[in-house]
Amino acid sequence: MEFIPNHAPAVVLGFLATCLVLGLAALIVIFAWATKRIRRALQALAAALVVGSFYVTLLVGAAVTSDERTLVPGEWKYFCEIDCHLAYTVTDVRAAKTLGPARRSLLTPSPASPDEGLGAGGPPEIQRAAEGVFYFVTIKTWFDERTTAPWRPQDLRLRPDARLVAVVDAYGNVYTPMEVRGTPLTQPLLPGESCTTEFVFDLPANRPNFRLLLTTDLAANWFLIGHEASFFHSKVFFSLEPTP
Repeated sequence: MEFIPNHAPAVVLGFLATCLVLGLAALIVIFAWATKRIRRALQALAAALVVGSFYVTLLVGAAVTSDERTLVPGEWKYFCEIDCHLAYTVTDVRAAKTLGPARRSLLTPSPASPDEGLGAGGPPEIQRAAEGVFYFVTIKTWFDERTTAPWRPQDLRLRPDARLVAVVDAYGNVYTPMEVRGTPLTQPLLPGESCTTEFVFDLPANRPNFRLLLTTDLAANWFLIGHEASFFHSKVFFSLEPTP
């Protein structure tokens, strides 16, 4: 399993404490400068620079020394939600040249039998052919009840943070899903509950080593020490090997 980031509560507390110190220092600088206490303003500014530089050093140091990892389907990738953790894994990968059932096109003549009409479901879909290869990737989301804080109510649902899902090939090209099926990743869950979501990608047929990147899409995570979304940090991927 892989935690994003490790020691998440301490990381979040460190980030909040640093923001608090920098905020207080900024207020002191403004007040001291307005009241002509130049020395006090310079002292507060120097303290802010020291604290900020120390945090940036830790942030960049953790990023440049991080290792890229590729998890196999069945291995879990954990994300911290402050007082609990959500885990994700790839449960199934399938490849196909077509998408959707072969159904009657709107361009074909109307059927003679009324039972073969469009029906209440709206216009029928036609079978779509992939420009390359369709990849159907199933992701399982699990609210790991073992990671909840003692004070968190067990009947309190958790709404996951926004996630970014994409496929990356060996050349660094990024492919976003063309279709999402099943339960959305933002589905609120109780401790112990899980759900599955299927993502459909149209990927080039001649590109090797497709990997799935599932990460957070929050700007605050850019500044968390050890988080894969932080600047210059290596990523944790899932390998994508289609099931025959």
